[in-house]
Amino acid sequence: MKMKSKSTISEVYKLPSLGKLYGEGFPEEVTIRSMTTLEEKMRLGNQGFYKTITTILDSVVTSPENFESKYMTLFDFNFLMYKMRAVSYGPTYKVTVTCPDCGKSQVVRVNLDDLKVDYLQDDAVEPFKIGPLPRSGDTLTCRYLRVTDLMSNQKKSDEIISKNPDYQGDPSYILDLCSRIMSINDEEITPYEVQMYVEEMSAMDSQYFTQAYNKYVNKVGMDNSCETTCEYCGSHIDFTLPFNSEFFRPTYDI
Repeated sequence: MKMKSKSTISEVYKLPSLGKLYGEGFPEEVTIRSMTTLEEKMRLGNQGFYKTITTILDSVVTSPENFESKYMTLFDFNFLMYKMRAVSYGPTYKVTVTCPDCGKSQVVRVNLDDLKVDYLQDDAVEPFKIGPLPRSGDTLTCRYLRVTDLMSNQKKSDEIISKNPDYQGDPSYILDLCSRIMSINDEEITPYEVQMYVEEMSAMDSQYFTQAYNKYVNKVGMDNSCETTCEYCGSHIDFTLPFNSEFFRPTYDI
């Protein structure tokens, strides 16, 4: 007799974007089932982080049908990854934090389901504008990055380094900045012109653009800021939730 596991469970989650960035008719909620050993096998492959996780998410998201996570914004993608982890292994996530006062480390158990989620506001738009930049005075029309942008940029970056072994720095840094920009001062420009513009930006404009962009984008998604009390000296500890081996390989108290 063919046996089928009955251990998988499903949960429904509301996307931070509320589905508003993916075209008319896209639902604001998705249904995720828990990972199986088959998905565990996928995770242990060597396809690269985003390729691996998008493949698994596409498998475990049961609604909507024909779901393709690579086209999700980064904040929706990260949200789904955390929820997939919670529904698969449980919401308890063990991380190690160090007290800034006494310097001692301790293990903290964070409940992933308790993390705050900020949803896309009604007045949020895409594309959106950043500027004027402090040095050039330019205004940049921007978009939310999708997972496919990072996957494409990483591939291009690997090709650049492969062809230019003496290349200085990380090519993906420039490529990721370019992927955010749609036009400059409302003038459409080619991808090549965008790259030339980004490479020649003043350091002041570059930092301003990065900070302003992150401030706008970080209004949406899962809030990874956490806090705890030092068990040794009683000091208050603020920390950003790290990504460690416990995320997909949790250890249980057995």
